[in-house]
Amino acid sequence: MTSALKECLRMNVVARGFTSFHSWPLVLPEVDLPDVTTKSLATQFSGIIDDEELRVTTVNNPPLMTVTVLPNGTTTCEGYLYDLWDTVAHELGLRYRMVPLLKPLYGSMEANGTWNGMVGELAYGRADIAVTTLDMRSDRATVIDYIDAVSVTRTHSKFYVRASSHLVPEVTTETLSSLLKPLHPDVWWTLLVALLALAAALRVVVRCSHAASESRQTVERMGWVACLLASFRSLVGQGWESAPNSVAVRIVTSCSWMLGIIIYASYTANLISYLTVPKQDLPIRSLREFHEQPGWRLAVQPGHSILNDWKQSRSEEERALYRRSQAREGIIDIYWNRASTQRTLETKVLTYVNIDPVFRILREETCSLVPIPDLPVKTNEVYMAIAKGREDLRGRINQVMRRLNEEGLLKRIKGQWLKSNDAICERPAGFREMTFGDVFVILMIVPLGMVLSFVVFIGEQFWWRHVRHCKMGRNVPHAVYASGGDFSAD
Repeated sequence: MTSALKECLRMNVVARGFTSFHSWPLVLPEVDLPDVTTKSLATQFSGIIDDEELRVTTVNNPPLMTVTVLPNGTTTCEGYLYDLWDTVAHELGLRYRMVPLLKPLYGSMEANGTWNGMVGELAYGRADIAVTTLDMRSDRATVIDYIDAVSVTRTHSKFYVRASSHLVPEVTTETLSSLLKPLHPDVWWTLLVALLALAAALRVVVRCSHAASESRQTVERMGWVACLLASFRSLVGQGWESAPNSVAVRIVTSCSWMLGIIIYASYTANLISYLTVPKQDLPIRSLREFHEQPGWRLAVQPGHSILNDWKQSRSEEERALYRRSQAREGIIDIYWNRASTQRTLETKVLTYVNIDPVFRILREETCSLVPIPDLPVKTNEVYMAIAKGREDLRGRINQVMRRLNEEGLLKRIKGQWLKSNDAICERPAGFREMTFGDVFVILMIVPLGMVLSFVVFIGEQFWWRHVRHCKMGRNVPHAVYASGGDFSAD
């Protein structure tokens, strides 16, 4: 092929909006062509390159895709997805125009059965390609196709709330039960059975000991209540008023003390660890609490695929979330700008989100958001999408995506934009002094003990008064009989 033809073809490509090809110069087969002018060559080969300009839709989701609106009304795009798509487009020699949605709707089905967001743009012919992160869903697949050779990234969506920051925790049954946390409930039940068994063994051995090996005074003193108290004293490391003389009784006593030493040491070590490990106090722990407590709001991305899941969920609480989103009752829309994202840090806000973009916008402030552990986590591979009826283009894009992934270029492009957020909320290892909030429950033992002691004191007073009254009632007939029954006044 003559140099004039190659130059004409190059000029034709540049004139149609391409900035570069995968490689230049073009390697074209050498053929014998008549000597024609440059103008006639441009006319003859104008149909070699497809003249279609693809409409590419996207939404603002930094750093995956950052859409900036300029003062003149035009938009510019940058980010991981933009660089990835631009690479694919240049590999295939595609000409495109970015038509981003200023309202970041991914695409969910409205109540009237129509699709919104980028899915709607593709389904209704307003766009050809969606350069974004779409979950692969069967309902969406009925109206769009996925560029599914390689996922562009992975998302982890959870429910988050802002952790409470009270210096003094609220006194609740859960707060008081934290004293039992160092040991598993099975251990506590086993320990209770062991104490009862040791008390019973101690009582039986003392009672049945030979008179020569155990004093009568010890046998009388070591009743059932005393044996139970003795077992408890062994558990908490206290001594006894007197030690039994019998070898059999001392064996039971030694077992009780050994159990007490092991449990006491284990409990103390675990309690200190439990108190000093940073914990987050969650204001709610379930969707039921979210609906029952007044004033709570829901923060979620508009058009998120989870809305369709909530609509069809078997859980009444999740269906209530969908109804609330449709009625716009207490809904906060997350648009991936600082103003709307920062609202997730407000009190009484339940947020359903992939936390990575929040970290990239709010940085250290995001550490105050903690996941609700008992609610499900949704992990998805996400993909770009294309309008229906573009099978040839979809196949070529998939082929390039597969090659970029195999050559490591996709990972390299992603690494330029997406950084790990794991180290943002990490606390330096080392000594941490215990705060008042850490030992609050332990300090509560003192007033609780005083209250319990006062209650028992009042009960004892009534009990002994009752016993004295009964004794006096039994002694009256004897006194009357002894005096001859004459109680007359002088």
